[in-house]
Amino acid sequence: MDIVENNDKLKDELKEEDLTFIQELIKGVHTSAEEDGGRTEDKAFLYEIVVNQWNGIDVRKWDYFARDCHHLGIPNSFDHQRLLKSARVCEVDKRKHICFRDKVADNICDMFHTRYTLYSQAYQHKIVNIIEEKCVYTDCTPVLKYVCALLVQCCLSCSSFKICLCSSSSVLQKPS
Repeated sequence: MDIVENNDKLKDELKEEDLTFIQELIKGVHTSAEEDGGRTEDKAFLYEIVVNQWNGIDVRKWDYFARDCHHLGIPNSFDHQRLLKSARVCEVDKRKHICFRDKVADNICDMFHTRYTLYSQAYQHKIVNIIEEKCVYTDCTPVLKYVCALLVQCCLSCSSFKICLCSSSSVLQKPS
């Protein structure tokens, strides 16, 4: 909330309730909770937009799918725009939720398949795991931990993935 603290115009416009709502959107609040601090129960479905703890379909995932698939060259058959067109707010078990038409079920499957592909081919890639493993040694210096973090970030987001793999194997050695 530093953005709000440093911006007088925003401070004047946003109420405490709005700030609580924004924080809960970012943090994620389960929509089946009895009381949400930022919005009333009839608006609980709004918590499913950014971090959806009810079914896991949220725009945060869509953003990192698009970004990571693009930078890693992994195909992404998931179409978020098609899913958005079929989204409706419906009542399920006496609570409002964001729901999708049955005809987009294959697209939702594509979304979870894209997630699986990213985890199996990138996030849990053996080189990424090796770099992260080297970072958890207790006798690592802060500089080495910083280098590890940079290499992991490079491996996950750079289009120069092969260069990162080559440099990571020569730069990092197991502490003795």
